[in-house]
Amino acid sequence: EGDLVVGGKMIEQMSDTDLFKKIMKGASVFARITPEQKLRIAKVLKDNGQIIAMTGDGVNDAPALKKADIGVAMGMMGTDVSKEVSDMILLDDNFSSIVNGVKEGRTIYQNIRKFVYYVFTSNASEFFAIVIGVVLHIPSPVTAVQILAIDLGTDVFPSFSLGLEPPEKRSVSKKERKNKNVIIDFNGFKRIIYNGIIMATGAVATFLWSMIRGGWTFGAPIVGSDPLYIKSTSAAYAVLAMTQMANLLGARSEKLSVFEVGFFKNKYLIFSIFISFGILLCFLYVSFIQKYLHLSPIDSKDWMMVIGSMLAVFFFEEARKAESK
Repeated sequence: EGDLVVGGKMIEQMSDTDLFKKIMKGASVFARITPEQKLRIAKVLKDNGQIIAMTGDGVNDAPALKKADIGVAMGMMGTDVSKEVSDMILLDDNFSSIVNGVKEGRTIYQNIRKFVYYVFTSNASEFFAIVIGVVLHIPSPVTAVQILAIDLGTDVFPSFSLGLEPPEKRSVSKKERKNKNVIIDFNGFKRIIYNGIIMATGAVATFLWSMIRGGWTFGAPIVGSDPLYIKSTSAAYAVLAMTQMANLLGARSEKLSVFEVGFFKNKYLIFSIFISFGILLCFLYVSFIQKYLHLSPIDSKDWMMVIGSMLAVFFFEEARKAESK
């Protein structure tokens, strides 16, 4: 109701500007138009920054299908020419398949962004932990082999689970942003920096507290094989690994709270957290693995720092999302 119907003769009398205005005012049906006019409609829309999916089945539709961002040909009734120039072929000739494709495509795009954000945040936390250690003139809070253990051990399954995240609420019906083709925008970059610094700060604080409890003082030399240094880096490693689990929950949506998304909506994600925690415990408490990763068991006070750092990351993200609404 209220939409406009535009005929081919009307299009002949319109300029490109008038045609675009008519489309944006609600012209949803174009009747009795020629292939040239179909191509013109696609060109006018594209020149004005719109993203176009154009359907067709005949040879004459080929130019318009080629001009559109996504040409959609009919698989059953379409000609070979229309199929050749198209980006997508509907095997069942059912237009509802386009809607399902758009929905699936948006979900995949969102999950790619979540995956990249999660991995970059992990790398940022490791980088900032080293930088903070250099600035404070203290021994490195984590070693190279421990960073490798995070990237190839505890981070693997959680990052994969983000690729299986179901679509967010209202993700299909909401108005899409301009086509920037950007995986991480400026706001996403700021999230990476902020959360990376929080995670790194927790790791360095845990490292220093463990060292000081063991009798170390600022400026005192310590060798990498010292049991106190190994224990302290193990505590920092545990913070970096487990704060990523808190960050994983926040990475599920850029704007929606974890409570809105639903804790158990992605069962693979919850399962991956338990797997990563199990891997962490093996790294810390299985003697066969300890000697290769230069890790050792940590005490209850270190675990309290781990939990406190996780809560800091979790509630920071929840507060940021609440403020952005």
